Amino acid sequence: MNLAEERLLLNSELGKAVAQWGYVEAQMLGIVKHCSLKEGESVPVAYLSIENFRSKLAFCDNLVTSKAKDIPLLTYWKDIRDRCQALAKKRNQLAHGWHALYLHGTSGKRFGITPTLTAEGKLVHREGEKPPPGTLFLRDVVAYRTEFHVLTRQLCNVSEMLGSDWKPFPEADLPIPKPPTIRQLENELRIELGREPRLKRSSKLVQKTGPALVSLPSDTEDHNDA
Repeated sequence: MNLAEERLLLNSELGKAVAQWGYVEAQMLGIVKHCSLKEGESVPVAYLSIENFRSKLAFCDNLVTSKAKDIPLLTYWKDIRDRCQALAKKRNQLAHGWHALYLHGTSGKRFGITPTLTAEGKLVHREGEKPPPGTLFLRDVVAYRTEFHVLTRQLCNVSEMLGSDWKPFPEADLPIPKPPTIRQLENELRIELGREPRLKRSSKLVQKTGPALVSLPSDTEDHNDA
């Protein structure tokens, strides 16, 4: 994968991850609505006036714990609330991290998103051949986006469970799969651009690229829905 392809992939996945976090916040608003149906739109409107995510989460937590009487639901919500807190930090690094180029890195690790501060509270230095600790690369961004997608579905589960016993996305509670390999991500990009995927060297000797290999991905392959 060349530098242009890697930069395009990183920016694309970064955009998808940040957009997916928007779905996370939309599902939290849905929970607020479920907990305040009798008040109409006044409570959701007040919720949206809160500026930072941590305060929004605390507001939502207070509503759920006062509304829900089912112990399993409260236990489930506590786990999801804790995941929201943890993943909000990851979202912040994606949104506010510094971008840097490391030409000596391997494919998939040449464009990085570095933290702004060290654990000791000092400014991170991006210069040099080696990226600072905590730098995110392409597969890390894809993994974060996947985690945000799973969290979106878990929050939807909470929203529906507040009014019924239905959990629309039980698979969201399964272990999260590992992100695709660099080769898989590169080939996904090539297919989207209408180019032939890069095959393994052994495959090039015995296979010819047919039309099916350069067709656009189907809707079922889109993992960024809410």
